[in-house]
Amino acid sequence: MFSSGRGFLDEVANAPGYLDLAQLTGIESDGKDFEEIKTILDKAQETGDWVVLAGHEIAEDGNQTTKIAMLEKLIAYAQDPKNGIWLGTVGEISEYVVSQSEQNAEKSLKESLTFHASFDHGYTADFSKGNGEIYTDPARDDQADFEKGMNSPDVTLADGKGLFGGALEFKKKGKAALYFKSEDNISYNRDSWSGTVSLWLQLNPEKDLKPGYCDPKQITDVGYNDAALWVDFTNKNPRSSRMGVFGDLEVWNPDNISPDENPDSNNRLIVAGDRPFSQEHWTHVVISYTNLGAQMPRQIFT
Repeated sequence: MFSSGRGFLDEVANAPGYLDLAQLTGIESDGKDFEEIKTILDKAQETGDWVVLAGHEIAEDGNQTTKIAMLEKLIAYAQDPKNGIWLGTVGEISEYVVSQSEQNAEKSLKESLTFHASFDHGYTADFSKGNGEIYTDPARDDQADFEKGMNSPDVTLADGKGLFGGALEFKKKGKAALYFKSEDNISYNRDSWSGTVSLWLQLNPEKDLKPGYCDPKQITDVGYNDAALWVDFTNKNPRSSRMGVFGDLEVWNPDNISPDENPDSNNRLIVAGDRPFSQEHWTHVVISYTNLGAQMPRQIFT
C-alpha cells in the first residue's frame, strides 16, 4: 500500500545502494536555518547520499516548525543547476532508486553470466565465454573418446516442453554422458573460486529413474570425488537429493578409501531437506559456492 516509509530525528542521510525503503532516515528540518541544512547537503553530496528532510508545521517561526525563509533559500539553492542537487518528493526519488536498483541487478547478472544453454534452438549453448558445443562421451570413462555433438540415442530435444521453451528429454538410462567444456564457461580462480550454477528438472525420482545413482549435473575434470561439484539422486528409493563438494582426492583422501569406509565422505555431502520434484512441475536446483580453494570454503544447496 506504500512505496516508502521514514523515521524522524535520524542523524544520517540514505545510501541509495543500501537503504531500506520501508525505513528511510528522516533528518529534522524544524527550527533549522538554511546554513544548517546546507551543511547536511554538502556532506551528503560528498558521499552521493539522499537527504530526506522531515518537519511539521510550515511558518515564519514557532515550535516544531520548518521556517519559510529556510525553505525559500533551500529551493533556490537546489534548483540552481551548478549546485548539482536533485530536489523532489520522497515518492519520486523512491521510484527512481527502485528502478536503478533493478537495472543494476540486471546489468550485474548479465555481466556475471558465463554460460547458458536453453536447448530452445538445438544443443549448442545460447551463450558461452568458452566452447559452446555439446560433447558426447559414449563410454563415460575416457576424455579422449569425446565426440562433438549429440550422439546419444537416449536423449532428444523436447521443443516447447521446457519451463520457458525447449528442454532435453532423457528417454531412458544410457551409458553415454553429455558434456560442455568448462574452460572459460565457468569462472575459475585457483585460490578463491565462487559462482552459481543452476538447472531445471522435471521428474519423479522414484518412478522415472532406474536403479543406481543419477547425477543431473557434475562439474569436474577428473571424477566425482576428485575436484568436483555435483548434485545427484541416491541409488535406492526413496531417493535423496544431495550436493557433493570434493577437493583434490590426493589432499582429502590420499589413500582413496571407498565412500562406505571413509566417514569423511559424508562431511562433503549436503542432503536437501525437502524433495519438491514431480512430473507435473519444474524444480529449480541451484548450486551456490563461495571461496572454494580458500581456507574456509562454504557451500549452499537450494
